[in-house]
Amino acid sequence: MTTPLKSDQWRNTYHNLLRNAHYTTAFIGKWGLGDPLPVAEFDYWAGFAGQGYYYTPERKEHLTSYLSRQAENFISKQTDPFCLTLSYKAPHVQDESNISFIPDPKFSQQYQNVTIPRYQKPNDWRSLPGFLQNTEAQSRYKKYFATPELYQTSVKNYYRLISGIDESVGRIVQTVKQKNFAQDTYIILTSDNGFFLGEKGLAGKWFGFEPAIRTPLIISCVNQPRATPKRVFDMSLNIDLAPTILALGQVQVEPNLFQGRNLISIEQNPRQWWFYEHLFEHPHIPINLGIRSIDYKYLFFPQYDYEMLFNLVEDPLESINLANNNRYLSKVKYYRQLVEESTLKLQTIS
Repeated sequence: MTTPLKSDQWRNTYHNLLRNAHYTTAFIGKWGLGDPLPVAEFDYWAGFAGQGYYYTPERKEHLTSYLSRQAENFISKQTDPFCLTLSYKAPHVQDESNISFIPDPKFSQQYQNVTIPRYQKPNDWRSLPGFLQNTEAQSRYKKYFATPELYQTSVKNYYRLISGIDESVGRIVQTVKQKNFAQDTYIILTSDNGFFLGEKGLAGKWFGFEPAIRTPLIISCVNQPRATPKRVFDMSLNIDLAPTILALGQVQVEPNLFQGRNLISIEQNPRQWWFYEHLFEHPHIPINLGIRSIDYKYLFFPQYDYEMLFNLVEDPLESINLANNNRYLSKVKYYRQLVEESTLKLQTIS
């Protein structure tokens, strides 16, 4: 995104609300909300614009390790309550490089003697409509995953990048424990989007299929015993992070200030569906909107007036489009109406 947040928008960010509640706020890593960089909005700033580079001529240390070391240094100097947002580049591709995924060499032996299973239906892309068979996602599939050898190289390096994050988070947890902050420190691990690793003959993240929209989310109190984890199956969204962080920080906010929900209590009022939209303007990435409910997925490509409907319980790989099946016309109509209403609501808010 190239448009920075306005002052009234900053006022209601979790960073600013925590700062007003006397938390020390910090940001480290990639920043994707336009220029100028919001250095003054944080007590500690070590961010950079855009995606960044895993290596630069000036910095020989891998970016994941470098950002983690900055985070450790920040935490080690804290004495008061703080909120650190650490935004890694990994496992994002390095678009300008011939090597798409560039892990730290110290992980080069990981996965070396294993074969990563390929997607169950490598030719599934042939069932996609023609306009989806010739997109940027298909072009990148050919670059990253087209042959068995290329697939193994790309996916293993992708996993090695994630292993680098895994190790780094472990180092940060140890730093928190060494500072005796563990009793009341929460770590939230998540991602901004999913990623196609060859599913449906695609790469990237630009469509509403499950591999692209599902993200990890772990919320952990550092001192919580390992024997008491809880897995919640209700649907959560990234807009839920701000109200959840503020609730964990015991910061009171106005009712209905956020569109998202406090995940601590989401089981009391679980989502039944949510609205998806991808409006990125690109000549080879069609706009797509949709509804993801507990059992069904509806996708609409307005430039082509094309609809998809999948039964996620019976067809989790989203292989059978039910949109033209007479048995499901009422569901298609229902979800189509939800998309229209959700789009209109967002336009009204804007």
